[in-house]
Amino acid sequence: GDDEDSEGFSPGLLLFALFGVVMILLMVGAGIAVTLIALIVLFGFISIGILSVAVVVGLMKKSFNKGFISFLMLFSVTGGLISGVTVFLLLNEFLLEWQMMNAVITGIFIGLSAGIIFGALLVFIFQRASVFIHKKFS
Repeated sequence: GDDEDSEGFSPGLLLFALFGVVMILLMVGAGIAVTLIALIVLFGFISIGILSVAVVVGLMKKSFNKGFISFLMLFSVTGGLISGVTVFLLLNEFLLEWQMMNAVITGIFIGLSAGIIFGALLVFIFQRASVFIHKKFS
């Protein structure tokens, strides 16, 4: 009868499969959302830590300038570290064929080095700009 004409098509199974696909997509989306929220919270904690350390250094040394310099250096080193590891992991994924640990360690050293150099450059620029502005308006 009807079973021979439908050629094995069952709308119930199609509905069940669609429900399964929708649930998988919802769980993947929820996983992405939770990961993004966790990363935002992590970067927030890192930022608060950097800021609080800079404030403590400024208060302990009784100098706004020392606190600002420590903020610039900490910010630069942390940014360099995160950027270095990210860049070397991406390079390792697409161009290099290193072991992951080698890529991470190389990214750490290059990122820290770049962060220190960039931080020192920022400190130099801000000190020169501060002297220039002080002379200009004094």
